[in-house]
Amino acid sequence: MLVLCLLLHLGPGAGPRGSVAEPPARTADDASLEAYLARLRKERAKALERLSGPVALLVEKLEAHGRPSPANETERLRAELDGLGPDAALLLLPFIDPGAEPRKAQIFRADEITSALARMESGAITPRLFELSSSATPRGRENAVRLLGHAPQRDSASAHLTAIFQEAKGSLRLAAVQALARIGGPGNTNVLESALTDPDAAVVGEVLRALASARSQDAAPAVLTLAGRVPEAAQVVEPLLAYYQACPASFDAAVAAAWIQLVGSGETKVADRILLLNALPDFDPDLDSKQKKVLEQLEEASDQALREAALVALARMGDRGAKRTVLKVYDKLVSENERFAPAWEQRGTVLMRLGEYGDASKDFKSSIEILTKAGRFVSQELHINLARAYCLDGKLRQAADALESARLTKNWLRQVYEDQAFRELIDNSRYGKLFDSVR
Repeated sequence: MLVLCLLLHLGPGAGPRGSVAEPPARTADDASLEAYLARLRKERAKALERLSGPVALLVEKLEAHGRPSPANETERLRAELDGLGPDAALLLLPFIDPGAEPRKAQIFRADEITSALARMESGAITPRLFELSSSATPRGRENAVRLLGHAPQRDSASAHLTAIFQEAKGSLRLAAVQALARIGGPGNTNVLESALTDPDAAVVGEVLRALASARSQDAAPAVLTLAGRVPEAAQVVEPLLAYYQACPASFDAAVAAAWIQLVGSGETKVADRILLLNALPDFDPDLDSKQKKVLEQLEEASDQALREAALVALARMGDRGAKRTVLKVYDKLVSENERFAPAWEQRGTVLMRLGEYGDASKDFKSSIEILTKAGRFVSQELHINLARAYCLDGKLRQAADALESARLTKNWLRQVYEDQAFRELIDNSRYGKLFDSVR
């Protein structure tokens, strides 16, 4: 234990996560503990000296690169950073601060080194992080705070971050929230829960995202209390939704009632009301007659998108009348414009929202056929929509064929790869080969 504590001061890479190498054992030449520690310091100094050249060279490369693209070069530089190992942590640490008036290259360098140090999780840099979190430039302080979220010394890091959260403002406070959520634990959860009453909506939103990332079921009562306060909840609808999507077991009748209040309130932005309506059926709520009435009243809303979202939500929760109503407009559009490709595409899009993936694929296919026969351009997005409908309908071969027909650019293929709707296709041993170039 004594040696471990001393190693925290002698060089990087020590601490609960360990170094890349064990400290050398005492030998007969070490007449005393003091002699042993002197030798250890000398060997650590030599190790740092050996690393100083590679570190300096890599820092120069990062600044010369100076931007987060091209992706393959960025990944190569990240691999070089990781290859330095935890023993380089103290040498890298000063470069997490980009300076008072940084250029883009310096910001890129600072962010990449911060990310690399986070992956290393070296306990040796923690004392210095405490200092940098208060003495560095604003961006340097934020990077130091983020790294404290990865510190092996969880208790001391939590106490320091809590103090920062209580005293700081703006982006530094948000960074402290993220770090506390990453460390987790009952004490930190209590701190985050108390922050849900913060007057700054940006802070509340970041707390919700942090709780979602940590999948904190323990925070459910505090989040429900927030959801029931319409004026405050209306400002953080997106992160509020993210929390319940991450913690679906927390969604109950009380949460559903709070959501209905938000959906029916004029204090909630139309876009956020639509967001809630689109997500509501996913939780399979058991709404009472009064709550359904709130949704039915939205059928008379002046905003067409809001009206349609309410109808789709009701239809997905089993209201056949709402389903007929929402499709009536699009059925008429198709019947009156059978050779008009966008009519089929629009109905296909609504059918996708209704979960009618088989019918949606037929409409998307019809739209493509009309455009192809007319010699007109077929967008890659339309091909992707067809593939998505097939995929969600369990027809993986047809989904793969649709994507191959699209001849997607690498950027489009990457977007498809990141779309969870295609996960079954991506993981399939046969058809997943389509994505080898973007894995």
